[in-house]
Amino acid sequence: MSALQQIATAPKDETRFLGWNKEYGFRETYYRFYGVGSIMREEYEKGFGPRGSYEWYEPQSGWLSSWKPTHWMELPDTKDIT
Repeated sequence: MSALQQIATAPKDETRFLGWNKEYGFRETYYRFYGVGSIMREEYEKGFGPRGSYEWYEPQSGWLSSWKPTHWMELPDTKDIT
């Protein structure tokens, strides 16, 4: 497993990883493009992107705006867990 890295270096291609912040600790997360029909996607399509067209998403709780990871690391390889 890798060491914690600054969030600016995290993958932005919807690869899942462990995100971390001081308030919530570790959460599986990924960087995703806003979905069709969302307000932010509409803003992007009006020309207000690409800033604002992506979001950090925490799938376990469905967190969007409240989830702001500051660091990240690769997910552990579960085949090694016994």
